[in-house]
Amino acid sequence: TGLTVTEPGRRLARVYGVHDLLAAEAVRSGILDDCPPGALAAVLSSLVYEARGGGHREPIRLPDRATERAMEEMRRLWREIRLTERDHRLEQQPPLDIGFTRAAHAWAEGEDLGEILEETDLAAGDFVRWIRQIIDVAGQIADASRGRPLAGRARDLARSMRRGVVDFTDE
Repeated sequence: TGLTVTEPGRRLARVYGVHDLLAAEAVRSGILDDCPPGALAAVLSSLVYEARGGGHREPIRLPDRATERAMEEMRRLWREIRLTERDHRLEQQPPLDIGFTRAAHAWAEGEDLGEILEETDLAAGDFVRWIRQIIDVAGQIADASRGRPLAGRARDLARSMRRGVVDFTDE
């Protein structure tokens, strides 16, 4: 049919999840390029985390200025994608959920599991599940950004987050 896959399309093919297009576009546009490890973990958490229940939630403060800047750009990009999906009558991506950003940031910065669980009121199993999903998406981001500094930083982030109970395997 004469169609060819573009470089951004090949990048998108390396990312899997509800926010795959957003993640690939964030890589393409450079939103994640200057994020330090904690901010990168926090931003990636918004691509995978989904809060339980629909009850009242306290306002969420992002962990630092770097995370705020990157999340502002992610939200802007999410809105652009969402409007395009709407205009073309496509299924729309769910909103980004920043409810796990502080925990992800803290873990990436080397904080103790007990302190994080106490501060967030998360169950240990939930915490481990979300961290493992962030590790997975960091690997996908590394694959999607091959040849760029972000690839190494995303791999380093994934490696650094594999510690303690998160690294435990039942083999």
